Amino acid sequence: MEWGAEKDEMHLQFRLRLEGSRLEEIFADKDWMQILRHNYDRLQTLKSSLRHVLAFRDIDLEQEIINRSTPRVPPPPPTPKPSSF
Repeated sequence: MEWGAEKDEMHLQFRLRLEGSRLEEIFADKDWMQILRHNYDRLQTLKSSLRHVLAFRDIDLEQEIINRSTPRVPPPPPTPKPSSF
């Protein structure tokens, strides 16, 4: 079977769709991201499996997991201004 540019492009598009759908599933699951955040070996294995879509989208998976799984603290309420009387 010959590959060539057209077959390579088709294969790349297939990999990007496949890896992209898995990446979106991970990002949608907060519990899974928490598991990955605390299991470095599993995260490294996943990064290897998703390497094409991560490179294509220019995503640092470790940082993205941290950003998406860290609880956001609401900003404090604004402090009342002193009256000018």
